[in-house]
Amino acid sequence: MPKGQSIMALHDFWIMEQDGVPRFCAALWDQRHCKQAVVRGYQGALAWLRPLYNLWERAAERVPLPAAGARVEHVFIAFAAFDLFDHQPEHMLGCIGELLTQAARMRASSAVLGLSAQHPVLDALQRRFHARHYRTCIETVCWPGENAPALDGRPPQPEAALL
Repeated sequence: MPKGQSIMALHDFWIMEQDGVPRFCAALWDQRHCKQAVVRGYQGALAWLRPLYNLWERAAERVPLPAAGARVEHVFIAFAAFDLFDHQPEHMLGCIGELLTQAARMRASSAVLGLSAQHPVLDALQRRFHARHYRTCIETVCWPGENAPALDGRPPQPEAALL
């Protein structure tokens, strides 16, 4: 693959069906070869507390903080779509678990998934996988003289892999 390209293949996509009905789909997108996050350093007490913090994180089976200068080894759970009409979050959590297992096989320490703060399985996801969350603001924009896009009341679903 040419340097700087981020190509996905069919085997990167995951679909879960139940009784012939698609319930979940997502892609595991490894962009580490073209889009990297590198830790430049830590400030204040975290700079010298990081080793102790990492001992705690490892004991709790969570992801430790990388050393200054190290690359953050993460992949993206991209293009995620969920059928929540069955109101059974364990289906989605099982699929996310499979994606995380595959990410670990790829030697990624974590995975990034964008979800709305109002997503009905967000709390269960955070409890089951010790997920960390980062808040952001999504705004709609338009060209001058045009009407702003109309939203239909559903929570926006951010796509972190494209940011």
